Amino acid sequence: MDKGWIEKFRRTSSRYQVRDFEILVSWLAQFNSLVTTPHVLAEVSALLGQLPLGVAVRARATLVRTASVWDERFAPIASFREDPATVLKFGLTDATIRRVAASGIAILTDDAPLYGILVATNPHVTNFTHLRNMD
Repeated sequence: MDKGWIEKFRRTSSRYQVRDFEILVSWLAQFNSLVTTPHVLAEVSALLGQLPLGVAVRARATLVRTASVWDERFAPIASFREDPATVLKFGLTDATIRRVAASGIAILTDDAPLYGILVATNPHVTNFTHLRNMD
C-alpha cells in the first residue's frame, strides 16, 4: 500500500501525514493482537471504498491479509436494549467501542469526545493526538 495516499486522500489529507502512520504502526507493534469490532471494520471498508478502485482493492486486500492479528468483538444491537441512550448518543460503532473498552483493554482513538468518555472508565485509552505530540 502506498503510504502517500494518506496525504492525497480527501478524507485523510487535512488531518494526517505519513509520519502519523509511522507513529500508529510503532504504537500497534507493542500488541500481539488487535481488538476491533465488525462495526469498526465496516466503517474502515466503507472509507477505503472512497479511494480510487485499484487502491481500494489493494487496501482491502491488506485488511484481509492481516486478519490473523484481529480479535473481533461483537456486540449485537439487541444487547443495548437496557442502555439505548448509549447508541442514541454515540451511534452504534462508538457504543460498541465503549462496551469493548469496559473490559479494560487498550483503546486508541482520535475522536476527542469518545476519548473523554472512555478514559473516565478505562485508564488504557490513548488519544492519537497525544501519541503525535509525544513524537
